[in-house]
Amino acid sequence: MSESKDESKYAGDESDSDDGGDDDSFDPLHVESDDPLVQQLQRELKKSRKKVKEMESKTQTILKSVRDFQTQQKSLFTKYQDLRHDYKELHENMLKMLWEEMFDDGSGDRDGGPKKGVDGNLGRLKYDFLALKKQDRDLKEDEERVGEYDVGAVIGEGQFATVKSCYSTTKEKVMAVKIIEKKKVTSLDSLKRIDNELDVLEELAGKHPGILTLMDVLHGEKYLYMFTEKLDLDLFDFYDDHPNGVTETLGRLIILGIMEGVNFIHSRNIAHRDLKPENILLRRQKGPGGTEEYEVVLCDFGLCARVEEGMLMTDFCGSPGFFAPEMFVEGEYDGKQADVWSIGCILLELLVGHDTFGECWMTAYDSEYMKRKSDFRSEIQAAVMELKELRLPTNLSDFLQDLLSDVDGKKRPPVNSLLAHEWIMESEHGRDPHIKRRLSSLDSPVLQNRPQSTSEDAFADR
Repeated sequence: MSESKDESKYAGDESDSDDGGDDDSFDPLHVESDDPLVQQLQRELKKSRKKVKEMESKTQTILKSVRDFQTQQKSLFTKYQDLRHDYKELHENMLKMLWEEMFDDGSGDRDGGPKKGVDGNLGRLKYDFLALKKQDRDLKEDEERVGEYDVGAVIGEGQFATVKSCYSTTKEKVMAVKIIEKKKVTSLDSLKRIDNELDVLEELAGKHPGILTLMDVLHGEKYLYMFTEKLDLDLFDFYDDHPNGVTETLGRLIILGIMEGVNFIHSRNIAHRDLKPENILLRRQKGPGGTEEYEVVLCDFGLCARVEEGMLMTDFCGSPGFFAPEMFVEGEYDGKQADVWSIGCILLELLVGHDTFGECWMTAYDSEYMKRKSDFRSEIQAAVMELKELRLPTNLSDFLQDLLSDVDGKKRPPVNSLLAHEWIMESEHGRDPHIKRRLSSLDSPVLQNRPQSTSEDAFADR
């Protein structure tokens, strides 16, 4: 009897089965008691045990999800590695095609267009580059020396290239080298831009002091090197020394230098299409009486184009604040007239200084206004109208209006005509003999028999 009584103390309590107890299992913690407190504790214990089981089940589910996630993660990582390998292989093949297999063997007419060539037994599409030569596999190159050139410090950087100073041991001359990283040039259009710049610079080399002189080109395994003359600074850096703008005289001399270079390339039926301060180089000089003067040189011809009279272009290019509005608004434009607009923008920044230029001019080129062509055109027109509030001397104001008043690009005067403008010809004491000497060498019939004029008061530093 005592044994059955003892066993009954550990028997399952069927009345509590609704609380989640396990009636079919032996529960060593259960005791039979009439004490309400004990019964309450037993019920709470069973609930707790039920929750523990539920949590264990959820934990198992979570652990399974984690294991599945880890498996998926490993699978994705493997796929990522495969894609990365495939991309690297594709990128290398593309670079090989662009920088090696696209080069024509030199036979046939050089029309600058694609042509079919044969490489072994495979038909390959080749491109007849105008100036870009094949890689020199024997070229010795490292960070400090390339061929005969000792490479120095960085003096400028761009999207595809770094510009460094260098020294030619054979020419015994300090130069600049534009180092183009080939792996960053990943399209035929980009490669054609490089070829176009080389072709134009080779054609113009040594023919005009206002055009950057290309002296040598080397094509290595990883880089393309363009060696040029080295100047002191670009116009953008020049603004740091003239935060409030320049005098009218200095502004005239700099803009004259720009126009002389542009007039020369226009006479060769070449439009620059990316005139801006960063693409205007300066060499410091001393003028008469120790006055501040600069030799002005145009550079970066990557976006230039060969144009004919009346020819309209459709590809958009240039930089905000300096590209002609008709490029965006009309969708077609005259390349030479687009250069005239850019000259006007450069002159404006010269006169008012970089910060004021940003406030009174650059805001019209805000991306918000460029969402709609009509909005952009209205903002440009408003900015042009506000130029009258600058209270410039009459001839200078007229000259600036000639450059910038025609928002549609239909009636801007050509550069050779602008070189004969009264403001260009004058100085504080009448016609500037220094400018007259410089202009006398230009082949422009509109410069002949110009009447003499006197200027307004000089536009002092603002």
